[in-house]
Amino acid sequence: MSVANLALRLLQRLPAGHLSLSAEQGEQLVTRLLGARCCPRCVFRYLGVRDRTTHVNLLDLTKEWTSAKRSSESAVFPSVQARHLAEPKSELNTASLGKPDKVPETTSETPEGNDAGHQAKKAKVEKEDGTVLPVNTRTDQEFADEPSFAEEAAVAPEPTPSQICSACLGLLHHDHQAVAQKAYDMQRNENYELSATNQTFVLSMRLPTQLAIRQKSYVLYVRHLEQELGTSDVIFPDVEVKEVLRMLLANAYSQLSGLMFDQVSPFSVIVHLEHKETAQEYKFLTKIPEAGLKVKTTRQKGQIVVHGISFEKIIKAVEDLTYEHFASASMCPPPAVKTLPVVVGTELNHSQIYVAGRYLKLRRHISNSPWVIKGERLAEHSVEEFVAEKVDEFFRTDGHKFYSSGREDSDVLMLGKGRPYYLELLNPRRIDATKEEMKALEDAINEAAKGLVGARHMQIVTKEDTKELKDAANTKSKSYSTLVKLASPVTIEQLQELSKTTNLEVKQQNPTRVPRRADLLRDKLIETLHVYPASSADGPLSDTPTTTDEVRVDLRTSAGTYVKEFMHGDNGRTNPSLKDLLGVEWAKVLELDVLEVHLDWPRDE
Repeated sequence: MSVANLALRLLQRLPAGHLSLSAEQGEQLVTRLLGARCCPRCVFRYLGVRDRTTHVNLLDLTKEWTSAKRSSESAVFPSVQARHLAEPKSELNTASLGKPDKVPETTSETPEGNDAGHQAKKAKVEKEDGTVLPVNTRTDQEFADEPSFAEEAAVAPEPTPSQICSACLGLLHHDHQAVAQKAYDMQRNENYELSATNQTFVLSMRLPTQLAIRQKSYVLYVRHLEQELGTSDVIFPDVEVKEVLRMLLANAYSQLSGLMFDQVSPFSVIVHLEHKETAQEYKFLTKIPEAGLKVKTTRQKGQIVVHGISFEKIIKAVEDLTYEHFASASMCPPPAVKTLPVVVGTELNHSQIYVAGRYLKLRRHISNSPWVIKGERLAEHSVEEFVAEKVDEFFRTDGHKFYSSGREDSDVLMLGKGRPYYLELLNPRRIDATKEEMKALEDAINEAAKGLVGARHMQIVTKEDTKELKDAANTKSKSYSTLVKLASPVTIEQLQELSKTTNLEVKQQNPTRVPRRADLLRDKLIETLHVYPASSADGPLSDTPTTTDEVRVDLRTSAGTYVKEFMHGDNGRTNPSLKDLLGVEWAKVLELDVLEVHLDWPRDE
């Protein structure tokens, strides 16, 4: 297959009316791009073609291009004498798309104090998003001493069995079906059951940062060709590799899974690809002042870590560079590549779903969430664990986040209709559940809890629904009942008079038992207050004059009131307190129960 023949066939595939050039100009431009090691899909990219069907239908010509053998770099591309930046042939990464998700490691530095021949330490690059990638750590002198691609061809004349695009690094002309198949196998193995009303997916990709360098290089190269051909008045829109690759992978995954691609789908297919051979191409930018690329190298735990080469920083570095900047570094067009990208990670993720309900705590010494300090567990059980274990199992999640409308201390009961809560489920494999299934899940939680904790009103809610619970944090009120021991007896008349109190304003500092919080002065409200002898069987006060040193206090308060501190005063940090109001030396809380959280959430279905 000749370049001229392929150029003509490519021009025939262009969408009607797309190219506003003469046939001769179009043929020259396409021929030059092919000669600069661009695959057919990248040729179309640089001509501004972003139509999905057009790129998908280039499969046959792309396969022909990749199967065409090259005798040597200089024979096929006589105008390109770029220094070859790849690693020595013995270290080349020969993995291809769809192969095991492992990035081969590169040995580099010599440990201090040892002679030659010992084991080299392994160097890695850490991108700013936290991924760690192997890199070549050779010096600039070692690069200078390395033979050019043309020189290598003379030493080792065996031809490369296939061509790899220098523009996309091979991302657009290899086995997208294999990448999609791997993701689809994961979907089946992990048994994702998507919502019956949303059979869609979205594709996310993490691509080599050096693509930003090569994209800029070829854009400048095309502009340069246009000036040579006298077509500089024709501006083609930039179409990036990521855009076309997403089309091709999405098309392959859609065919396998039957799902439709949707940019706002809650179900994500995530593919991470790297290209080790060109991982150091950013180095030439550090020598161009206009690029402003500053790279910092540190050593962490025996590894070389390089900071400052994120995709965003590379894009910013090349933004204002010119053709001359790239050409002087033999980077316009960039050097040929001999290895394909490697899939180093494939993930599936479904966005969060939310399960809400109300919980009862029927025994004391159960914390709201796991209570662990310095590795020591201070409460054997927690409400979160009783509820979330069954929910995670049912929806097959990667984990959860637990939110409740406030929380009671571990020694406090939660009675009445229960405390509202919701679980944010991370990467659930199951999305939907019927009312009957949710009731069965609720029953399973209650059975496993064996009377320690109760679950009620469980249902799936939306993210918007959870906002109501968060917004009510400072507006809801709660009702309590507490048993209090007094330092000395008080009369029934005192209790009767105090029970007439409504809307009592209280100022509270941060409790001494909660030292980690900011020591703020908070205004709280005791809406109602009923105090009566603990021995009273009727609950309401008796008219019979007597005294008591043990009282039960029923009260309704504003959100966030520290009820225990209201009883004993917390050494004057809560004012007024029950102790002050009754005129006793001290008051001690023996029991505290939450009777009700006055928030109608989640609503009964």
